[in-house]
Amino acid sequence: MERGYPLCDLPKVTALSLAACATDEHYKAFAKGIVKYAKAEGFNGFWGPIVDILRENVPVGVSRFFGDNVNNVTNAAEIMAKVFIDNGFFATAKHYPSGWESYDTHMTENVCKISKEELLEKDIYPYIELNKKGLLPAVMTTHSIFANVDPEYPATFSKKILDILRDKGFTGVYFADSLAMMSVLHKYDEETTYSLCMKAGIDIILPDYPPRQAPVTICLKTLT
Repeated sequence: MERGYPLCDLPKVTALSLAACATDEHYKAFAKGIVKYAKAEGFNGFWGPIVDILRENVPVGVSRFFGDNVNNVTNAAEIMAKVFIDNGFFATAKHYPSGWESYDTHMTENVCKISKEELLEKDIYPYIELNKKGLLPAVMTTHSIFANVDPEYPATFSKKILDILRDKGFTGVYFADSLAMMSVLHKYDEETTYSLCMKAGIDIILPDYPPRQAPVTICLKTLT
């Protein structure tokens, strides 16, 4: 649903295209379209909005980003999240803590050299602002490694990374992004990924073993 609800007649719009319009009304209309059609099909939320900050030489499609300006990205996310929540729809900001650089975690391991200070100033800023305004019921993590904070584990498995936002007052749900991504599969087996998620503080995971299996979610608290 990043480009709109897929099974409706409304045009599919990328985040970058929405941002190019640069009006609050466009963001509201886009979010309302998702809510209307998704709820009619029985869905009560989705994993969005994306609050990743676009960086030079980003290794994934730039169309998924609202831009490189942290204030503009935050504004877009706040408007959309408010529409979702006001309409009883679940919002999930992603992919915490952003920091896209070097490699695409769908395909291989990605190590970011961004400092904790820079993450707080830029990449984590939208999450903090959304949380302050009661617009952050959930967050989805990234599988990138942030070597200057935790050189051993990717963010999804890193209590150090997850606790940064917890320490800023976040009390919502942590989703792990799909564990079928190659950044995880090439290094960890299924049992290990579940264990590491639990130790880090992930609440709900998206397992996918083998990779072509139908996606499901598991609430880790039911496993303890």
